[in-house]
Amino acid sequence: VQRMLGTAVVDDTKGDSKTPPKPKWTDVGQRVRVMDGAFIGMDGVIKQVMADQGKIQVELSIFGRPANVDFEYYQVEQA
Repeated sequence: VQRMLGTAVVDDTKGDSKTPPKPKWTDVGQRVRVMDGAFIGMDGVIKQVMADQGKIQVELSIFGRPANVDFEYYQVEQA
Protein backbone atom coordinates (compact mmCIF):
# COMPACT_ATOMS: atom_id res chain seq x y z
CA VAL A 1 0.00 0.00 0.00
CA GLN A 2 2.86 2.39 0.82
CA ARG A 3 4.33 1.79 -2.62
CA MET A 4 1.07 2.66 -4.35
CA LEU A 5 0.58 5.82 -2.31
CA GLY A 6 4.18 6.91 -2.83
CA THR A 7 4.91 7.25 0.88
CA ALA A 8 8.49 6.90 2.05
CA VAL A 9 9.72 3.73 3.70
CA VAL A 10 11.94 4.16 6.75
CA ASP A 11 15.37 2.53 6.57
CA ASP A 12 15.78 0.59 9.81
CA THR A 13 19.58 0.83 9.71
CA LYS A 14 19.58 4.63 10.00
CA GLY A 15 16.40 5.10 12.01
CA ASP A 16 15.76 8.73 10.98
CA SER A 17 15.96 8.38 7.18
CA LYS A 18 12.84 8.94 5.08
CA THR A 19 14.25 7.48 1.88
CA PRO A 20 13.91 3.77 1.07
CA PRO A 21 17.03 1.63 1.33
CA LYS A 22 18.99 1.16 -1.89
CA PRO A 23 18.38 -2.31 -3.39
CA LYS A 24 21.56 -4.34 -3.85
CA TRP A 25 21.06 -4.69 -7.61
CA THR A 26 20.99 -0.93 -8.30
CA ASP A 27 24.48 -0.34 -9.66
CA VAL A 28 25.40 1.90 -12.58
CA GLY A 29 25.39 -0.14 -15.80
CA GLN A 30 22.87 -2.69 -14.51
CA ARG A 31 19.95 -3.54 -16.84
CA VAL A 32 16.49 -2.96 -15.38
CA ARG A 33 12.86 -3.33 -16.47
CA VAL A 34 10.24 -0.66 -15.71
CA MET A 35 7.35 -2.14 -13.71
CA ASP A 36 5.27 0.98 -12.97
CA GLY A 37 4.33 4.22 -14.69
CA ALA A 38 4.14 5.40 -18.29
CA PHE A 39 7.14 3.37 -19.46
CA ILE A 40 5.97 0.01 -18.07
CA GLY A 41 7.58 -2.99 -19.79
CA MET A 42 10.55 -1.05 -21.19
CA ASP A 43 14.14 -2.12 -20.50
CA GLY A 44 16.97 0.28 -19.80
CA VAL A 45 20.35 0.77 -18.18
CA ILE A 46 20.99 2.52 -14.86
CA LYS A 47 23.01 5.68 -15.46
CA GLN A 48 22.90 7.26 -12.00
CA VAL A 49 21.87 6.25 -8.48
CA MET A 50 20.49 9.07 -6.32
CA ALA A 51 20.44 7.26 -2.97
CA ASP A 52 19.70 10.43 -0.98
CA GLN A 53 16.44 10.82 -2.95
CA GLY A 54 15.61 7.12 -3.24
CA LYS A 55 15.69 7.31 -7.05
CA ILE A 56 17.66 6.03 -9.99
CA GLN A 57 18.15 7.50 -13.45
CA VAL A 58 17.61 5.00 -16.25
CA GLU A 59 18.45 5.44 -19.92
CA LEU A 60 15.56 4.20 -22.09
CA SER A 61 15.32 4.06 -25.86
CA ILE A 62 12.27 6.11 -26.86
CA PHE A 63 11.55 6.28 -30.59
CA GLY A 64 15.10 5.05 -31.21
CA ARG A 65 16.72 7.82 -29.18
CA PRO A 66 18.24 7.55 -25.70
CA ALA A 67 16.34 9.37 -22.96
CA ASN A 68 17.21 9.58 -19.26
CA VAL A 69 14.21 9.05 -16.98
CA ASP A 70 14.15 9.18 -13.17
CA PHE A 71 12.39 6.36 -11.31
CA GLU A 72 11.87 5.47 -7.68
CA TYR A 73 13.31 2.12 -6.62
CA TYR A 74 9.93 0.37 -6.54
CA GLN A 75 9.18 1.30 -10.16
CA VAL A 76 11.93 -0.90 -11.62
CA GLU A 77 13.22 -4.43 -11.20
CA GLN A 78 16.37 -6.23 -12.23
CA ALA A 79 16.11 -7.40 -15.84
